[in-house]
Amino acid sequence: MTTNHREKLDPALLRPGRTDFHAHLNNASYIQMVNMFKRFNPENHERADEFAKQLPENKLSMAKLQGHLMKYRNEPDLQVEHAKELVEEGTYDMSDMTVIEYLRRLNLIKYAPAFAKKKVYFLSDLRLYADMGSMQSEFGIKDFMLQQRIVQMVNGDKKVAEDFALLNQNQAR
Repeated sequence: MTTNHREKLDPALLRPGRTDFHAHLNNASYIQMVNMFKRFNPENHERADEFAKQLPENKLSMAKLQGHLMKYRNEPDLQVEHAKELVEEGTYDMSDMTVIEYLRRLNLIKYAPAFAKKKVYFLSDLRLYADMGSMQSEFGIKDFMLQQRIVQMVNGDKKVAEDFALLNQNQAR
C-alpha cells in the first residue's frame, strides 16, 4: 500500500498486523541518481556522474528517473544527452540547488562553512556575491582561477562549469 497522505488513512489500516513495515520514499539524491544510471548501464559507468550533475538533487522521484532511463534503454549517450528533459518536464530549477550540493559536486566542500556563515544556502543566494572581489573577501577563496570559474559557473557559463568539474575530477585522482 502506498499513500502521499499517511495522516488521512484510517488508524486501523496502520495498526500492527495490517502494516508491519512503514517506509518513507524520498526523491532521488545525487548518489541515487548515479547508482540508478549505473544499474541501467553496467557497461558504461563513466557517464553516471555526467548524468547526475545535470539534475537537481531531491527534486525528482526515482520512478521518474527510471522512466527516463527506460525511455532511452540501452542508449546511455541519449540518457545523458536528454537528461535535461526531466527538469524541463517539471517545475525544477537548478538555482534551487543548495550551495553545499554545488560545492560537493565541484569537489570544493571545504568552503561550505564560509558560505553557511554568510547564510548563503542556495545558488540563487550565491548570485548576489557573484563577482571576483566577493569570492575572496566574503568566502576566503584566494585562488584567482578558482574565483573566476565559480563566478562564471554561477553566471551560467556551462562550458567553464564542465571544464572545471573535469579538472577537479582529474585532480582528485
